[in-house]
Amino acid sequence: VSSSDLPPHDRLHIFSRIAAVADVFDRRLTAGGPKQPTVVTLHAIQSERFSGWFDPTVIEMLIRLVPPFAAGSIMTLNNGAEAMVIKNNPMAPCEPTIKLVRGSITQRGPHLAQGELDLHRQPGLAVASVDGVSVTPYLFQPGEELAMAT
Repeated sequence: VSSSDLPPHDRLHIFSRIAAVADVFDRRLTAGGPKQPTVVTLHAIQSERFSGWFDPTVIEMLIRLVPPFAAGSIMTLNNGAEAMVIKNNPMAPCEPTIKLVRGSITQRGPHLAQGELDLHRQPGLAVASVDGVSVTPYLFQPGEELAMAT
């Protein structure tokens, strides 16, 4: 097999392919302003805007290794409750396991509710915002075709 028979991304060394994804991922996180939620960047890098730019295997590994919501992140759910991510779900990255937060996170001493809540097993309950940024348009499932959210 000659190199001209390979797809364009396979003609590049794997380290170059990884560096290309890492560079765009890092630049998109800040997008010329304050850091945005990771889920927004992960959604964008999978969108049709970047279709064909990157090695699909590298993108798949990025999605598996970088959670949309880091453990310890505080979020607001679509029912208005605040919660903290305690565990990620690699099969459904936008549906982490959480604990509800009782009391304001801005006041001293918020408390986590007893028990874990797996969003993947809670139909109708979803992450709505992180750090005051609505993330609803950016939630995704691995392998789904994504349009660029506005």
